[in-house]
Amino acid sequence: MYDDDKPSWSEIDKRKDRGGSSTGSTRSAQNKASQRSTDLAKQQLDALFTPKKDPQAGKDLKELSTLKGTAFEKQAQSYVEKHGFPTQPQDLLCFLDHEDPAFLLSLLQHIEHQYEQWSANGKGIIAGQLGIMQMMIDDPTCLDTIARLVEKLS
Repeated sequence: MYDDDKPSWSEIDKRKDRGGSSTGSTRSAQNKASQRSTDLAKQQLDALFTPKKDPQAGKDLKELSTLKGTAFEKQAQSYVEKHGFPTQPQDLLCFLDHEDPAFLLSLLQHIEHQYEQWSANGKGIIAGQLGIMQMMIDDPTCLDTIARLVEKLS
């Protein structure tokens, strides 16, 4: 038994094939074009404000991680003058081995400005290393800054 009030499946398909009014499809096309141009503009803005990775900085950082002692300290200072401090916690770890209090204070200030952007894992890595440093450093200014940072990172 079929109901005469209900359209058949073939009639439903024919209605779909015919489509709606031309204004609806025009609006849809305009919306899609507008969305594409908006997405493209957002991508271009993101690309403009995203820092570019310097391949030389990566090579210098790799070389720095192999050095020890005064060679490390000189190269670390040179790296910072040339490229600035890295922003990733894993890259900052080797700089925490520097023994100059003035260098360490500037590094700790950099960490204080960067840590909110890090993941919990990144914060934990730096907090652990700072905890070890607290036992090894004698400079009171560095110790106060480290204690404050450990509290913030935990």
